[in-house]
Parts: sequence; structure tokens; C-alpha cells
Amino acid sequence: MTQQSDQSLKACLMLSELREKMKLRRSFWLESFKRESQFLSLADSRLINTTAEPFESIYHQLFSKVRNESKQALLSTISSDSFQKKIHQQLAQARAHNIKAVCWLSSLYPERLLHISSYPLVLYYRGKMPLQSINQINAVTVVGTRRPSYYGRQVVQKMIADWSDKGLVCVSGMARGIDGLAHKAALDKGALTIAVMANGLDIVYPPEHHRLYEQILESGLALSEHPPGQKPLRQHFPARNRILSGLCQAVVVIEAAEKSGSLITAEFAADQGREVFAVPGTIFSSESKGCNLLIKDGAGMLLSPDDLSAVYDFSELSEAVTPKPDASAANSKPDPSAANSKPTAFSETRVQRNICDPDAIRIKDALRACPLSIITLCAETGLSLSRCAVLLTQMELSGQLIFERGHYSLTE
Repeated sequence: MTQQSDQSLKACLMLSELREKMKLRRSFWLESFKRESQFLSLADSRLINTTAEPFESIYHQLFSKVRNESKQALLSTISSDSFQKKIHQQLAQARAHNIKAVCWLSSLYPERLLHISSYPLVLYYRGKMPLQSINQINAVTVVGTRRPSYYGRQVVQKMIADWSDKGLVCVSGMARGIDGLAHKAALDKGALTIAVMANGLDIVYPPEHHRLYEQILESGLALSEHPPGQKPLRQHFPARNRILSGLCQAVVVIEAAEKSGSLITAEFAADQGREVFAVPGTIFSSESKGCNLLIKDGAGMLLSPDDLSAVYDFSELSEAVTPKPDASAANSKPDPSAANSKPTAFSETRVQRNICDPDAIRIKDALRACPLSIITLCAETGLSLSRCAVLLTQMELSGQLIFERGHYSLTE
């Protein structure tokens, strides 16, 4: 690990820990750091001076926009023994597992993610695939039920095998069921695959996917916005789904129940201007109801691998091989239109609905009286679980809400 990458890792760990402890708005961090070099200075422990005029250090400049009492609290937190010990432990964990990290200001940060709302401020990554190659690949995100039928398994095998031959990189969440099958199908074809995790990259979840995780890392990539040691918490999964959809040009849902987490990914994809496809299933299966409703709502119907030709020009895709590091790749700027394909009727419906954001207003009105769980919010607002989860995640990431002990409440 180079000195700069090690410094970047430490700075990212510090930001993650500070965000957890200080509960400051996301906008504060975006305003405090304007250049990567500025962000990296956060990791220089020599700049912490608690004996005399501490605010004359670089931290005074970085945190000049915050009130003095909050500034004092920030410096006190950074210089505390417990904070430094926690960062030291996380650094050791990251180094032991070859985990690296970049912030949103880095030239290595995936360009596609910068085009989505509430993109991760820091991104931890692990694996043989160069992070900057995400800007050049053609990626399809595949999600679905954790209890796939024989039909669902067949669909995964057929679709992934064909797409891998044509050069598409499979992105998924390494969950039980469709996610794990999608990763395995890509690996069986010798293709690249990317796993987006809802926990630290030193933790394998679910634990039975330990061997699968090792295989992904041997050629592909694992990503997370969470530092080493972070366990997979329930509220992390909806937020993780915005990264799943943000990395690709199209999201494919293969078997999903009416209240499946896969529909949250589809909602994020629609909001981000990505194409959404669903595989139809029997009307007698609860695990196909979500897919059938997506199609009814305007998502593309996926009947064969070639149905993605509206998004990807298969004639121009090369065989899937491990991308080689390119000195110019870090500074390359892909065409934003490649990451934001023309919306389908499904995404247009939701993008138009988000312009006025009446659903978010309904959520705020419901929370003015007292904190509520997501189930109660759905009942109060009449929103679907997937729609409510997406809005709550976006509002929490933007600092409008906080989530504590299973309940959401307004920050103002």
C-alpha cells in the first residue's frame, strides 16, 4: 500500500467515525473539503495540537464553517484516546485484509456514483479489479428474492452466462438467493463481478458465502461505504441499494415478492435515470408478484438476454477480461449519458413524481408529532414499503432525518 493510499484510508476511516459520532449534516463535510489534498490532511495526526491554540491548525481552516462549540467538540473527539485507538484498530483491520478507500474528491472515485443523489462520501474497496475501471465497464445490476424457485435459478444461469460472454459485468449484493447465484454464474463463465456490501469488507455476510466472497476478490471487486468491523445492520441495506443501481446502466429484477428489497433497488434506479427490467413470472407465485407489478408499472419486460440491447450495444462489447490498470484511467471522464441512459416509462413516472416530492412532504408531516417506524409510516402515508424506504434513505442521507432504535425522526 502506497503512502498516499494509506493516508487516504486513514482519512476515510476518520471521516466515517466522525460522521457516526458527531451526527453532523452531510452538507457540512461537502462544504469543509473542496480538494483531495485538503481531505488527506485530516489524517495527519501531527496537526492535532491540544496544548496550545489548537484552532490555529489545519482543523481550524477545515471546520471554519461550524459553530465554535461544535468545532471544539470535533477537535476534542479527534484528539481523544478512544477515537485514536478506534482508528488504529480499523487501520490494522484494513491493512490485514488489503482494504483501501477513496473519498468523493479522489480521481479514483467511480464517476458514475457522482451522478447519483447522496453518493457515498467515502468508498472502501477490496479485490483485484482496479477501482478506476468501473468508469469503463458496462455493468448490469441483478437482484431478486432470497428464496429463488427452480425457474428463477434457470433464468439467472441463462441471462448471466449470455451477458458474461458479451462482456457485461454483473453487479449484485452477495445476498442469499438471486444475488449469490448471479455472482456465481458470472464467476463460472470466468467473468468479472462486483459485490456491494452493507457491512465492513472484512466481514462475510451471509457467512455461508465465504468461499464465494473469496472467489469474487480473486478477480473482481467488493465495495462498501462502511469501515472495517461494521456489522450488517438492517438500516444499511436500503442505503446500499442506491449504490447497486448507481454503478450500472440497467437493473434487472429476477423473482421478487411484493415487499421485496429488490423493489427498493428498482426505485433507486428509476430515480437515478437507469433502465429497469423485470422477468415475468406466474401469477400464482408470491415471489413473482413484485416483478409482475414492476412490469405493470412500466418496467421493461425481460424475456431473453438480448432484451438489454436497448441499453447496451452488444456488437461493440468485447469479451469480459480483467481490466488492466491504466495511467490515464484515473483522470478519464466518461460520458455522463453512458451512466444515465434514457429513462423507461417506469423511471419517467417516478422522476416526475419526485420533482414536486409530495411523498417526502407526507413523510415529514407524519413525523412532526413523534418518531415512527417505517411500517407505521407506510400506514400513515399510504406509501408502499419500497417507496417509503427509498425516500427515508434519501432524507436520512441528506440530513433531514435520523434513525434511532428502529424509528425515524426529523432533525429540525
